[in-house]
Amino acid sequence: MHKGRNNLAGISLILLDSIAIATLYALTKFVTQDIKSSYVVFLYKFFLLILVLPYVFHKGGLNNIRTPHFKVHLLRGFFSVGGSLCFMYGLQFVNLLDATVLQNVEQVVLVIVGLIFFHEKMSTTKIVCILISGIGVLIIVKPDIVYMNNFNILSSEINHGYFFILLATMFWVCNNIVIKKLGQKSTNKAQLFYLMLFSSMFAYPVAFLKWGSFELAGIGLWIPTETVSLVDIGISITHIKLVLFMSLCYLIHSVALFNAFKFGEFSVVMPFVYFKLVWAGIFGYVLFSTTPQSASWIGYVFITIAGILLMNREIRNRRKRIQDNV
Repeated sequence: MHKGRNNLAGISLILLDSIAIATLYALTKFVTQDIKSSYVVFLYKFFLLILVLPYVFHKGGLNNIRTPHFKVHLLRGFFSVGGSLCFMYGLQFVNLLDATVLQNVEQVVLVIVGLIFFHEKMSTTKIVCILISGIGVLIIVKPDIVYMNNFNILSSEINHGYFFILLATMFWVCNNIVIKKLGQKSTNKAQLFYLMLFSSMFAYPVAFLKWGSFELAGIGLWIPTETVSLVDIGISITHIKLVLFMSLCYLIHSVALFNAFKFGEFSVVMPFVYFKLVWAGIFGYVLFSTTPQSASWIGYVFITIAGILLMNREIRNRRKRIQDNV
């Protein structure tokens, strides 16, 4: 073990992270059964903004949020809220475990983006991961392919919720790219503040403005025609409490994930990330009485294998970098 490392603490924190993120997804699915997902996204992001303010302004005040990278923060807020809007909407129509597994495709999409746009080196591992992950997604979205029973990929029977879950993944991939661009250019406090501020600002018009078509010089424009108030959306104190708990789950997830890799070795801690699939399966069965189709398990295995292969590749690369620096 590396000096100063505590793998038991790291594993405990990553298990806490897995429970927090699965609980967040389960609460999202539960709350969006009663109120529109766009309302949930705004309240969720706004509550997060309020919750992080004491941390952001502690020891430094306004100096903590000074940044020359305003536009990059704005872009990150757009991608973040876009992912949340798509994921929370899609989750209404998709099995909780399906959504949680499909969210792991983000790792593979990042590899594809790296190959296409950043000219990263191609490898056998990357090709295999892309192929088996793609097959896994296809099986989850359309389990009939396993049985080859009147299978038609273009069939209208495909659940549109899967499209929004995968679209959310694309938004979050873009968000990760922006995070890398920010890198050390902006402090953690500034990144957190602007992420929640701009996410709330972008979520508001989607949730509380009604849009209509307006023609100007022969060009059709979409403009806000009416404002919706909190009273109009039928939200209750119970809903507010649940969304607030969702925000707390996100904070627990963020803190636990960060500190898990701070305390424990990456190679030891990282495999326990997949425990969120276990919790998602349990919550899906207990809270929503849903169980995946038997064929879907094949898709889960494919996507998980792709994730493990990429994880092992990252572990090898980290070890190599450490050896090169010795």
